[in-house]
Amino acid sequence: MGDKPSAVVGADAERGRRRWRFGGAVVDETTLELRVDGVDAELERKPLEVLIYLLEHAGEVCTKDELLDAVWPGRILSETVLTKCIGRLREAVGDREQEIIKTVYGFGYRLIAPVQVELAATRQTAPIGFHPGDHPPTRPLWTLIERLAEQGETWRARHEKTREQRVFKFALDEATLGALKREITLFRILNDSLGERAEIVRLLDWNLEEPPYFAEAEYMDGGSVADWVRSRGGVAAIPLAERLEVVAKIASALAALHSVGVLHKDLKPSNVFVKPVAGQPIDIALGDFGSAAVFDPRHIDRLDITRLGFTKTVAPSSRNAATPPYAAPETLDGGAFTVKADIYALGVILYQLLTGDFHKALSAGWEHDIDDELLREDLALATAENPGARLADAEVLARRLRTLEERRAQLKRQREAQARAEDARRRLAGSPARTSSIAALLVLLLVGLAISTGLYLRARHAEERARIAAAQSEALARFLSNEVFAPASNGAESAERSTPLERLRRAGDDIDENFAGQPRIAAELHYRFGSSFAQLRDYASAAPHLRRALQLGEPIDKTGAGPVLGSAAELVGIDYILGQLQDTLPRYEAVLTAAEARIAADDTALLDLRQQVALGRYRLGDWSQAAQALQALLKSPGSSSPPSAFVGATELYLGQVLTDLARPADAEVHLRRAVDVLTRTLGAMHARVAEAQSALGRSLADAGQYVEAAAELDKAQDLAAHSAAAAPWIVAQPRYFRALLLLQLDQPKKAEPILTQLIESEDATSAAYDQAQAAPELDHTAAVRQALGEAYAREGKFDDAVATLQRAVAVRERAQGPQHPATVSTRLSLAECLVAKGRDAEARVILATPTIDLSALPAVHPIAAELDRVNGLLAQHEGNVEQARKWFDSSLAILQALHGPEDWRVLRARQELQSAASS
Repeated sequence: MGDKPSAVVGADAERGRRRWRFGGAVVDETTLELRVDGVDAELERKPLEVLIYLLEHAGEVCTKDELLDAVWPGRILSETVLTKCIGRLREAVGDREQEIIKTVYGFGYRLIAPVQVELAATRQTAPIGFHPGDHPPTRPLWTLIERLAEQGETWRARHEKTREQRVFKFALDEATLGALKREITLFRILNDSLGERAEIVRLLDWNLEEPPYFAEAEYMDGGSVADWVRSRGGVAAIPLAERLEVVAKIASALAALHSVGVLHKDLKPSNVFVKPVAGQPIDIALGDFGSAAVFDPRHIDRLDITRLGFTKTVAPSSRNAATPPYAAPETLDGGAFTVKADIYALGVILYQLLTGDFHKALSAGWEHDIDDELLREDLALATAENPGARLADAEVLARRLRTLEERRAQLKRQREAQARAEDARRRLAGSPARTSSIAALLVLLLVGLAISTGLYLRARHAEERARIAAAQSEALARFLSNEVFAPASNGAESAERSTPLERLRRAGDDIDENFAGQPRIAAELHYRFGSSFAQLRDYASAAPHLRRALQLGEPIDKTGAGPVLGSAAELVGIDYILGQLQDTLPRYEAVLTAAEARIAADDTALLDLRQQVALGRYRLGDWSQAAQALQALLKSPGSSSPPSAFVGATELYLGQVLTDLARPADAEVHLRRAVDVLTRTLGAMHARVAEAQSALGRSLADAGQYVEAAAELDKAQDLAAHSAAAAPWIVAQPRYFRALLLLQLDQPKKAEPILTQLIESEDATSAAYDQAQAAPELDHTAAVRQALGEAYAREGKFDDAVATLQRAVAVRERAQGPQHPATVSTRLSLAECLVAKGRDAEARVILATPTIDLSALPAVHPIAAELDRVNGLLAQHEGNVEQARKWFDSSLAILQALHGPEDWRVLRARQELQSAASS
């Protein structure tokens, strides 16, 4: 056909039935499938839509504005989005040399390959009209008993001999056949991925060979959740705990679906089925996946499942099938259906089970229907109108519901502690001490209460232990009153101990004398004093107390595990700040190993130490092992779930590690969970939320989502600036990541002043801190110095770059060691600058002293690409053209896999390879 195929078959009536052929590729609009040289090519929906637009206008120059308006109507987007789509297209069709899609610089793109187009025939299915007593085709021993749905042909059937019952779902037309195929594919994904853990109605057989097509499913004789409630005499007759457990089971089942990339899209009571178990609480099974979608089609590929009802190019369906009142607000407005839309439907089910009415919609003022404040909080999180404020993980709701009583007790303890803290504040109101010192005293007062509570809880199963705990608590209270809160006497000693902070230090010095022969109490107090000083960032005072707590607590049995594990966990971070972690981490790992052998896996102190040891490994450069340890922590071992703040922090740390491992897409998942959990747990204005948003912005930038990254970093910077508890490095972090974003956008002149200001500020802060502390901290400015050196180099200021990077290397090696991945990265940045200055011999010394070892990193990693590039530059300077080509080719392959074909680093690498090849 001609060069303008859209003029021939471009009418709206024919759109969606066309099959395009060009350059060895075929695009089938009926299935939204792209095949290249006869093989399915993986391509997302938006790049495919860009391709179809280019095909419709083959031979014409399509401007960037035209493409953006056609594919993203009504949205204001950066041209980077379109550039990434074109890059994905070229990668999918193998268009490295622009022989298919030509870039018209400054304007847009033109599809220059010859194009052919034809119309695909529409497949027809046979009409169906079943009646009770009929036999399904090819199933003569099965008899249809009753129709189960008002819409469609879904029937309950009974086997004539075994009397077993099943459900037959028939396809009426092309649309229902597609839904049937999709349901079969989704069942296979869930069954193959989750096995028996998949709480779903199972498909037992299907017929797709000849019409009428159908699928056979197990029959749930318990009916739906709505049927179950009616059979029990209504919601009011069912205990609240039982209703909450049903919702928790639905939530866990839904979370399992989401974990393997599946959206249900029509969650409602009639699609949740009950499986009665004799003498046990009911189980549930999710059913009716005809509207479901796969939001991560890679699961299909990994399982080697035939894509019935799906193609590699089809994105999750934009058709929003959820039934009112279970449809999330954003889907009613035409927004995409996401995990959070499923969670909204789950929240509505919870609301209806609490209020006793399955016809009741969630409308304004629903809060008045729920008496329990914690359940109101749970519902608000699950059904927030803004999906950004909604829970991101259904399993979180399951945990919240299953720990409701524990949360109530925790809330009560928290309010009691707040009341006591307020009483202490009033007692200290007349003190002239600094605010930080008063805060330290308040912390210590609450410490005494926490000790009393903790000792009581440990002893609650034994009368004798309860008596001991009471005596110990009394002794602790007496010590705190006499040593810390004692009224000041007249005389010299009064002046010496006039400030609350001095009282803390003096009282800490007296612990061993006051509790000689009582190591449990002494260990607990040293731990609490150390923690208090650590919160004040007085690490010189904190470390000796924590080490003493460890020394006293280790010989004691597991009742002394609290101060031992807590002190070890605190010391991991403190020793890193003081530059001692390389020597001390093995000690804390040994403490952890010993504790794991004798303490329950879900013990809070044990979980904290496991988290901190994993973080210590990350700080020392063992990124892969740290990622594995943090992932294991998120599996919630033991009988109870970890606290939400712990889960949020672990998600944050894991996201940071995965970002460093060059896995930004995986990191984004965990960092979004971290923002969600920490916001709900700590409040939207907490400094830890700012830290998580900063990390999310960095991972988005690494993934090439520059506009989204900038938005997250703006939010983080604003939040950190307004958070009273934010440490200086949390305030600086969004600005540092913003500078890295500018470097990724190849805008070093904009990045330079930000980085210069950060270094000046950090130098001033470090100097002030060093003057105030007995044990100085190590310089941790290397990352900022490295970025500044790279900015100088890109601007051609190589002398400044070399000097800055030499300082950065020295700081890195002193703080983290010569083989830490971050140190290696800084060494490579310095070597690159030296090569650019013609100082090849010095660059080789940098690479060889010591020899760089990247075995702990993934093969596809930016540091590996940079090492290959520097080696290529050195080989090229030596005239070893063949070796240079190999190094450049390896670097190009890594960069292209990480950033796509249009990134400036990839373009530079391609130019260097071409230059070496033409030498």
